[in-house]
Amino acid sequence: MGRTKENGEKMREMTNDKILDAAISLFAEKGLAGTSARDIAKEANVSVGLMYHYYKTKEEMFDAIVEDALREVGEVHERMNKQTFECGIAAYANEFVAETQKGLEFAKWMTILAQSTDFDRQLIDEFAKQTTVERAQIFVATMLGLCRLQLTLKDEFRVPSAALMTSILREEEKSGR
Repeated sequence: MGRTKENGEKMREMTNDKILDAAISLFAEKGLAGTSARDIAKEANVSVGLMYHYYKTKEEMFDAIVEDALREVGEVHERMNKQTFECGIAAYANEFVAETQKGLEFAKWMTILAQSTDFDRQLIDEFAKQTTVERAQIFVATMLGLCRLQLTLKDEFRVPSAALMTSILREEEKSGR
């Protein structure tokens, strides 16, 4: 009984997913510079040669991960930009809370994005279109800091409420800053 084309494609997809899952975990934990191709292959339980069949370099793999994450973040921004800043930030915070409650995946993605060239600056610029730069910086720093904290604490991490995440923005608004 030979392999069918469909089975072969499914196996290739499963192997690619194993490699990407390993890379995402390691890039989030150790960063791009701290992760070797050998580390990724070992974590994925594949040979380095097989991994290079899918990706020429670890940087190419990192770029593919970032591109995929940016596409998803872009969709969230589009939804948010159709609302006032307060409603958009509340929606973003609610989505953040929902994603972090599911597990570590969102925190890994956000940590990897923060390692990419200027993701945090782009995020701040996007939020600052509807509010002050200071408020945008506070929210982005809170969100990225919570992601790093979740990766560090894992099961001990307690997901804050969306209201708590955005409370500093409301307090600043009340004080007239």
